[in-house]
Amino acid sequence: MFQLVNVDQLQLNQYYKIIANNYEFKGRYKGRRFDVSLEFDKLVNVTIDRYLVRTNFKYTQAMYAFVSKNPQWQMERRAVNMIVQRVIGDEYFVW
Repeated sequence: MFQLVNVDQLQLNQYYKIIANNYEFKGRYKGRRFDVSLEFDKLVNVTIDRYLVRTNFKYTQAMYAFVSKNPQWQMERRAVNMIVQRVIGDEYFVW
């Protein structure tokens, strides 16, 4: 699942989905360039299945961050693991 993020919230070396000119890209954020564009590397044009080394996007393009679909399940699994670890006495047990 992806969530729309503001350009000011982008973090270095994190992957984002970018929608520009009716194309969908996925790439790693590398920073701002000349205060007019955002620089990405390891880009994939998902729409036409084409790889790009590096490119810049304007601030007006839609940027999306990946958000886990089910964080509650992960918390519940961690809680079950902690309980079972205490019951059986093995602090490294993972179910």
